[in-house]
Amino acid sequence: MLRSLALLLTLGAFSTPALATPARIAALSANPGFFDDVDFLFYPSELDGMGENIWMSYGGTMDSGFSWEKERTNSIWVTRDDPFSQGPWRLSYTSAGEASGYQLRSTWQTGFFTAGGSWGKGYATDGGALAVGGNLMLVGDATDSPDFGVEAFVASRKIEPKKLTAWGAQAGYLNDVIGLSGYLTLGPRWEITDQITASAGFGPELAISVVDSDIGLTASVPHAQLGVEYAVRPWIALRGSASARWQALYIADDLSWGTSASGMMGVGLRHTWADFDFAVNPLFAMNGPFFLTGSPTAPFAAVASARFYL
Repeated sequence: MLRSLALLLTLGAFSTPALATPARIAALSANPGFFDDVDFLFYPSELDGMGENIWMSYGGTMDSGFSWEKERTNSIWVTRDDPFSQGPWRLSYTSAGEASGYQLRSTWQTGFFTAGGSWGKGYATDGGALAVGGNLMLVGDATDSPDFGVEAFVASRKIEPKKLTAWGAQAGYLNDVIGLSGYLTLGPRWEITDQITASAGFGPELAISVVDSDIGLTASVPHAQLGVEYAVRPWIALRGSASARWQALYIADDLSWGTSASGMMGVGLRHTWADFDFAVNPLFAMNGPFFLTGSPTAPFAAVASARFYL
């Protein structure tokens, strides 16, 4: 029982509806104060008017997708977690037009299957987007009394020139476990020049799991983040980010406290026919080249992504 409880808390209550984290998003530590061309994976309406593209990304998971125009803008996206093992497959289809969209998706591997979808509305006049959806889950051997579960979520984001507002909530049930989670992010944005944009976000995150009479809780109060992007030239952009949490964990009458901090940096290259983005591996920067430091040279990119315009 407590193992299931701890597992849910580790995963943040239930699975996130987003399917991928390409390199630019990773370099900005998923800061919600920046628009990105794959925002439609979370907010389906953001695919509207995206045009025809091919995306490829690798960073532990392998992602690929393409979009096309036919009355509406449509996209198919495929993700494989750890392609060199038995990680799950994820498949989604998104369609958008007239500032609204929907998404159908599924995840599967041995002993695990989900199917669900979401609907989204975009508000181009104020940089806002809304998504509502859910999933059905099947865990275990489908021929031998598998466990069934359900989850639902709602999320909203509003990016304005001088401020950011983002919030979301999720609820789920699986194998006698009830999970609830939510977050709120508020903060300023600075469009310092035509080349430099920065966004800071602050706010609480909360996840609660209930198994019979046992309650588990994780809380980040607050979660703070900062991201900066600098378009050095029309063909190259530099970006960096930092994130910190002050966290409380409560399981089986045991309360503990902790802090965590992380940072990322990245570079983007632009061309008329393609974009290439890299989230730089922090160990690459810290270790340096072997012949100078004696430390093993780490891979340059933690996540690498490409977008090709058709």
